[in-house]
Amino acid sequence: METKEIERLARRIVEGDMLSVSRALTLVENDEKEGLKLISKLVQSTGNSFVVGITGPPGVGKSTLINRLIEEYRNLNVKVGVLAIDPSSPLTGGAFLGDRIRMVDHTSDKGVYIRSMASRGWQGGLSASAAKAVCVLDSAGIDVILIETAGAGQNDFEVSSVSNVVAVVLMPNSGDVIQLSKAGLLEVGDIFVVNKSDIEGTNYFVSSILSILGASSVKKPVFSVSSLSGKGIRELFNELEARRKKFLMQGRENVKIRNLAAVLKSVAKKRIMERFEAKVNSGKVEELARMAAEGKVSLEQALERLSS
Repeated sequence: METKEIERLARRIVEGDMLSVSRALTLVENDEKEGLKLISKLVQSTGNSFVVGITGPPGVGKSTLINRLIEEYRNLNVKVGVLAIDPSSPLTGGAFLGDRIRMVDHTSDKGVYIRSMASRGWQGGLSASAAKAVCVLDSAGIDVILIETAGAGQNDFEVSSVSNVVAVVLMPNSGDVIQLSKAGLLEVGDIFVVNKSDIEGTNYFVSSILSILGASSVKKPVFSVSSLSGKGIRELFNELEARRKKFLMQGRENVKIRNLAAVLKSVAKKRIMERFEAKVNSGKVEELARMAAEGKVSLEQALERLSS
């Protein structure tokens, strides 16, 4: 793509053309070099979107919860973007699109933009392109970006690098509180949401979470909600809105720097992983293992050669 074409695309994105946004997201997913050129053109228009990470184990109702939050934001005429990070198809490498099906209520709303992105094997619950996608939506005038992670929750640490607040979604009688006590989710979460609160045992489950969180020096709120009935959604939304108002009082420059740091980190990590995988697939690991077995190199020397 020529420089002038990238400049035209960037200009249309800043003007709020969502077809150009879709094209840009495809670009940043599939072409790292051209995607970075585009992000460079969009940098000065970023720093305005409030980003909420929604993580938690499969089946806890993350997509249904997001559907409810979209309704609340749209009642305030707030533009919402959703990045639903789906597990990759083993055949095509694409997203399964399950989350978009659950959010079909908002597909005709021009104030809502929903995009499924395949994780493509990326660890940490996100897509390698998620940070760049946030920059694209940010520059397009999206007020709030909701990111639903693909992982099982406990490994979804990376979402915190691109989010202003992370909500960990759990459900009663699932054993998730045991996982929570192992740390990981405890650190990554800013807000804890117990969904499907109409299930028996909710009160005990919430009490258990509060007990675990009580041992932490940082107090974190816990909300008991039902995404189906709407119970507790307004209280959760009010908490998110309070944090968004605080966010809007920050300097745009600091937000911009944080967003670009997330882009640089994800791209650098991807390049390092690709170089390592190239060495592994070339048979160098087996060659070094043979040399170590023959006593020609130590394991430490083999590791140094592999990582150099």
